[in-house]
Order: sequence, then C-alpha cells, then structure tokens
Amino acid sequence: MSTFICSLCHTQWEFKTFSKFFRHITIYHQNDAGFRMTCDLNETCGVAYRTYSAYKADVYRRHSSELYTSEKNICNTTLISTNDNPEDTNSSFDSSLIYDDGDDTFNYFDNDNTIDLSKFDSENDSEANTLSSITSQDHKLVTMLDVKRLYTSFILQLREEFYLPKNTIDTISSYLVTLINHLEYLFEAQSFNSNCNRCSSTTSKEKLSQIVELKTLKDIMKNVCNEIQNITKNEYQFIKGCEQFFDYTPPQEIIVSEKNEELEQGYFIPIQKTLSLMLCSQPMLADILQNVQAQRLA
Repeated sequence: MSTFICSLCHTQWEFKTFSKFFRHITIYHQNDAGFRMTCDLNETCGVAYRTYSAYKADVYRRHSSELYTSEKNICNTTLISTNDNPEDTNSSFDSSLIYDDGDDTFNYFDNDNTIDLSKFDSENDSEANTLSSITSQDHKLVTMLDVKRLYTSFILQLREEFYLPKNTIDTISSYLVTLINHLEYLFEAQSFNSNCNRCSSTTSKEKLSQIVELKTLKDIMKNVCNEIQNITKNEYQFIKGCEQFFDYTPPQEIIVSEKNEELEQGYFIPIQKTLSLMLCSQPMLADILQNVQAQRLA
C-alpha cells in the first residue's frame, strides 16, 4: 500500500492517505521557521516550497483530487523536504525551483481542478451526519439562533476538515446569499399568481389564512442573509460564534518579553478544557467506541 512519509519529523511518521499527511503538516508544521517542502505527488510537479501557505496553495490548485481521495495509487509515494540531499531522490525535476508567498501564479482553485467530495473518506461521514441531524428535529420551532449555529458549524467544517481558504469560504457565502435572494423573488412572483387565483369559497379562505405574508417572508430571508454575512465577515465574528455555539476557548495571549525589550508574545492553550469538550462530544464518543470495538474484533 502506498504511504506518505513526513521528513520534517524526526520520527518520520508514515500516512496511508495524502489527506491524513496534509492534515499532519497543517497541524504540526505550518508554523515551522525552517519550513521546506518538495511536492512530489506526480512526475509533472516537483516544486519546492519554503512557506506553508505557498505549499497549501499548490495542493489546492494542482492536487485537490489527491486531497479528497481515500486511497492512493501513484508511483512516487514519498513527500520530502528540501533539506534532504537532492542526490537521494530519483525524481527528474529541478529542486532549486522554490516558491513562497510572493508567487501570484498559484491560486487556490481553477476550472480544471474541481473537487469531488464524493471521494472523501468514509471516516468523515460522522461530521456530515452531525450537521444533518441539526435540521432533522421534527416539531420543534427553529429560531434565527439555530440558523446561526448551523451555518457556523458548516463554516467550521469547511475550514478545519476541508482546509478551504477564507476567500473560497467568502465566495460560498456570497453565492448562498444570492440564492436566498433569488428564492425571495420567486416567492414574490408566486404570491402574485396566488392572489390572482383566489376563490371565494370558505374552504379556500381557511387555507389562505395559513399562508405567510410576503412581507414577513422577505424579512426572514433578509435576516438570514445578514446573519450569513456577519458570521464570515471577519475572524473576530467567526470566533465569537464558535465561543457561543461550541464552547470554544481561544488561546490566552501571554507577553514573554521584558518591558524594555521588543514585544514577544506566547499563547496558552487550555488543553484540559479542550480534552473535556472533546470527550463530551457524542460524535467523538461514537468514533472512540467504534474504534475500540474494531480493535477487539481484530
């Protein structure tokens, strides 16, 4: 089976899928001062990067299909860092070609590289089921707070699971607002048609009495659009939403420099509270129990 080896780690961890490898790079190495990575997913690539952001841009632009594929069948199965000796590699590319954030030719997506979400790992189905379960609550009044919570969870999944950049998330939000606006126009047109076909019978009057007024419907649509735009307006608003709906606790900023020194900051992450929230999550507990059961059967 093909594997991906992280040469940035001293232990050289191995990963069976590129999505797990990329997740590891994102979590553990994106802030490395000496970050150097050579993308060697196929023979036509072989470009070296000295910043994580440039490497991530290349992954989304050229290798999105590999990122969302559960199994990997390629000839070259090792991603190496450019700190290694170039003579040890068998690839035919020029390892001196290095890109950083200053290169504008690497966009996150293009028309020739469409992501196929149907190829995602089955292990990610639990997150999707969590989102769908929010909308399957029968006979329960839905408030604007529920809409905000659902959309915040959706954006959180796009960022943390699918690794989508902010400009792509903003585009998705804009299209959602446009879709809702078109629905508003459609409802308005249908309302006019309904008014023209009203009957004077008692039965039809009773049915019409339960129809929502067009003004009320338009106000609801407008409020939903405003909440969608506010959630993705900036990082501060998004963090506030995570704190409100998911008990997110941001890292505490700590000043580590002296008064007469250049300002240096550190961050304290409340690991104990983070683990406590993870263990209180029903999807997380279900995954743990499923994993334990699978190990017992093995």
